[in-house]
Amino acid sequence: MVPAGCIDSILDISRYQVTPDMARVKAAGELAVLVKATQGVGSADPEHARNVADGLAAGLLIGSYHFLTSDAPAAQMAWFLAHHQGSVAMLDVEAGAGATVAIAAACAEILTSKLGRPPIIYIGQYGPTNDGAGLPNAILARCPLMLPAYSASPPRLPAGWDRWLMWQYTGTGTCPGVTDVTPYVTAVDRSCFAGTPTELAAFWATGALPSLTVLRGA
Repeated sequence: MVPAGCIDSILDISRYQVTPDMARVKAAGELAVLVKATQGVGSADPEHARNVADGLAAGLLIGSYHFLTSDAPAAQMAWFLAHHQGSVAMLDVEAGAGATVAIAAACAEILTSKLGRPPIIYIGQYGPTNDGAGLPNAILARCPLMLPAYSASPPRLPAGWDRWLMWQYTGTGTCPGVTDVTPYVTAVDRSCFAGTPTELAAFWATGALPSLTVLRGA
């Protein structure tokens, strides 16, 4: 499952993971956690601040993500930036919430200006409209890619990217401290990182990309 040269040490969580024990997550060997902060305009994850604080206290690399909707990009990013914590920001660009490639690009441009580095873009091969509309996009292509594709081998890339930084390969993963805390939570998203633990730490700190680049799907 994990391609050569990659590490399987990244989770993303939201309020649906209830009360994760971040110390146990760290002890299990996980290195980084992306925590949902906001969605659209006016919706904030009530567990975000606690999850961030607990993750940092446990020594994990922590970032925040925003789930994009059809709301105006400037308003969405003002809302996200009012809640964002951690070194890394991610934009979650999914189908069904009204987000478009154009909205994602406008949001990415705002975040790059405000944070001094491009956000991670979470987007599938065919984008939020499932037909590839708007791709490739020059602004998004400059952003590191987290590619969701629940498959046994590296997936095909969206138009505009020649590599993925992270590959979310399952939505039904497990992790001590997350999926064994309550009987209501039995799964968590897991992602590979295209590099070493040292390169992951460097990316988190500075945005430096890892050296591994041959990560195309067949």
